[in-house]
Order: sequence, then structure tokens, then C-alpha cells
Amino acid sequence: MKKTILTILSVTLMTSGIALAQSHPAPDFEPAPAQMGAPDMPPPPAFDDEKRRPSRMMNRRPNPAKFAEELGLTEEQKKASEEMRQKMRAEIAPLKKQIEDLEKQIKDLREKNKEVFEKMLTPEQKEKLEQLHEKMKRRFEESGRKKGRPDGKRPKKNKKGEKD
Repeated sequence: MKKTILTILSVTLMTSGIALAQSHPAPDFEPAPAQMGAPDMPPPPAFDDEKRRPSRMMNRRPNPAKFAEELGLTEEQKKASEEMRQKMRAEIAPLKKQIEDLEKQIKDLREKNKEVFEKMLTPEQKEKLEQLHEKMKRRFEESGRKKGRPDGKRPKKNKKGEKD
């Protein structure tokens, strides 16, 4: 029973992660190939229309009217397609609600676990834990993954993995 619940929960979390990734707009910058860990790799090819990189294009929502025009759909096909989209949205809505509820439950469980864990620590261990949290926070901010970084880029590393 626990295994089934954990499997369902992990699938739901993966699905929610994908949905969240698709719902967030693309960053205002594209990392250079060297930043992606491939210094000799050329940038990805641009599309002919709007000269955008594929990664930025994938974050856009499809335009049903444009698809219908490009495919040459009849009015009947357009109507059927719209009905299918509406039906899909209606089926997805309660699933999204379930995902939100599960994410809240996970957040609450993590907070509860954190409280229980911290209660069992000695004062010295709590101080050490706080120092570790501060160290991890600084590393995260230095990595460039923090929103609002002025240049929007991660610090470059030399061949030994040290920051320049």
C-alpha cells in the first residue's frame, strides 16, 4: 500500500514539475555554450521565423488559430478541435487541484519533519546546522540560480572547477 502511494505521489510530483516548468516564462538570457559545460559546442540553430532559439520557442503556448490555418482545417475540424481542447481542460482542472493539494501536504510534512529533527539536536548542533544553511545559501546565490542576479549569469569555472 505504501509503495503504491509513493509511486503515485512521485509520478504526480514529476508531472507537476513538468507542468510548472512549462508554465514559467523563459529567462531573459540564453546561457552561452561554455556555461552549459560544452566550451567547443556551437550555439543551437535559430529558427527561420523570429530567429529564436528552440528552448525559447518551447516555452510558448501553441496558437490554435495559427495551427488551424497552417493545416488548412475546415470549420468543422476547427470546431471539433476546440471542443476537444475544452474537454481536456475540464479533465485537467481537477488533476491540477490534486497536485496543488499534494504539494501542500508535502510542504507541511517537510516542515513538520524539520521541526522534529531540530528538536532532537543539541544547541551546538543547532548552531552548526544554521551555519551549514548559511553556507548552502551563499553557494546557491553565488551559482547564479538566484532570481534577480544583476548579470543573469553564473560565475565561470576554470578546468579544475574553481571559480575565476
